[in-house]
Amino acid sequence: MVELRCTATGQRFLGITRDAAKELNSLRAKLNGGGHPNRPLQQLWSEHGENGFDFRVADTLEYENPEDVSADDLQALRDLLLAEDPEARKIWK
Repeated sequence: MVELRCTATGQRFLGITRDAAKELNSLRAKLNGGGHPNRPLQQLWSEHGENGFDFRVADTLEYENPEDVSADDLQALRDLLLAEDPEARKIWK
């Protein structure tokens, strides 16, 4: 589970991934190109820039074999974190 947080507004965006570094690169490319489908996130990025955001691993699922992690498990974890913070949003809609 990864999180982008706008440091100016505190708005949080959560996403699921098995590879945080790859996800960050993908997000940067979309956001820097102005074409991310999450318009509120794109607007904040355009206004505050990459330096206006913190990127972190928000939570992980521990499995003996990482290949056993299912998309359903990751979505359930994201949904749990979203329920804990009603102001947070999904990175990818």
